[in-house]
Amino acid sequence: MLDGARGGADTALGQLPKLEPCRPLARSDSRERILDAAERLFADQGVAATSLREIGQAAQANPGSIYFHWKTKAELVRDVFRRRLEPLDAERVRRLDAAERAWAPEPVPLEDVLSALVGPMLWIASGPDRGGPGFVRLLGRTYNEPDRDLVRMLRRDHGATLERFRAALARALPDLPEEQLSARFHFALGALAFTLGSDSSWQLAAGRRRRAVSGQDVLRELMPFLVAGFAAPSLPDARVRASA
Repeated sequence: MLDGARGGADTALGQLPKLEPCRPLARSDSRERILDAAERLFADQGVAATSLREIGQAAQANPGSIYFHWKTKAELVRDVFRRRLEPLDAERVRRLDAAERAWAPEPVPLEDVLSALVGPMLWIASGPDRGGPGFVRLLGRTYNEPDRDLVRMLRRDHGATLERFRAALARALPDLPEEQLSARFHFALGALAFTLGSDSSWQLAAGRRRRAVSGQDVLRELMPFLVAGFAAPSLPDARVRASA
């Protein structure tokens, strides 16, 4: 549940008026401070549990500054995700387009599809100015503690990119039933969000190694795991239902 406008009562995203189509994000120092503070608090506490007052205090901004940029909490939440997900979506699609051109008219191999999906996530996770592990942790929290209204918003704004990848995976694995493909896609996104969204999870991957673990190290070990999961034999009588 999200705060409404100035009244302060919590209002579900789905109950708010339909948001206008996405416009290019304007930039200002106060706006960026508010977005940064909201992103940190959403990752730590969850979207529903974070009030606009807390965001204003963390950003050292008065409530008027927040309402100058956003009419509702729903609009603020949307922009927190947009500023990270739009570049992520664009890079994923760019890589998938390049792979499809390179392999045409054949389907893109499974490993290349997954590389286009996973690689840009590492780029986001490895750069604090691009969101860093904190934003990936927010994605993981959203994924594991779904708010229906928030999920609907994310699907509306960013679902087309995941559908592109689902279709590419279906072409790479034509014998895998649709329900099992959806389940494995769901598992893959969860593994990706958990692995890249926490410094401690990177250290788990290190085991007893003495050297530090880099994002490339994690990616190198994660990719074979994901490929093997998707390529595993289908379950003839499975009735697994999951949505990515």
